[in-house]
Amino acid sequence: MSPTSSIPLDASIFTVVVAAFLRDGNPAHADIPAAIQWLDQILSQQDASGSKVPIVDSSTFVVPFYLLARMNTDESTDAACHVYRALGRFAREYDTTRRISEFYVAVDMCLAKALQSGTTTVRANDLLDTVLEFKDSYTADRKAGKILNQDADNVLSHGLLRRIAAALARFGRFEEAQTLYEEFLGGLIAEASPERPAFLLN
Repeated sequence: MSPTSSIPLDASIFTVVVAAFLRDGNPAHADIPAAIQWLDQILSQQDASGSKVPIVDSSTFVVPFYLLARMNTDESTDAACHVYRALGRFAREYDTTRRISEFYVAVDMCLAKALQSGTTTVRANDLLDTVLEFKDSYTADRKAGKILNQDADNVLSHGLLRRIAAALARFGRFEEAQTLYEEFLGGLIAEASPERPAFLLN
């Protein structure tokens, strides 16, 4: 069956097909363009149905996201970012939740690739733009209650904010780095306060 088929696909079958294209995360044998084409097709099929009930579940996106994230190539990194965005769109449109672990994997992947030896400055800055995009979308989703088991533990960790800020500073993006350091310090103050002011956690 081609990815352009109009025949509805069972979610479990679809997930197996996409995972097969990704060959269990082995970049040497994966067909990443085909996997992405199938993922995009299922979103198009969902849109065409006009249904408010999703025809797949979030695992359809989570499984390939993790397979792509561990391949550590430029192609797989871009594809994983594409899938992560699709996962966020799916969660917002069909009122499902996301896990903080998916956000951390996406950010770690982009930071590692940006700081990798041989990465051009242009490419690194594109990846840092993506990190900031994901941070903003995660913050919005947390406020909207879209993060699983939402509580104070879902506030971004100080270590992550510090690492993002350090990467931004390394590439001369000092104003953005300063903003994150201020957010980091705000979190420290909030933890030290017995009342934990709400504005510092937003």
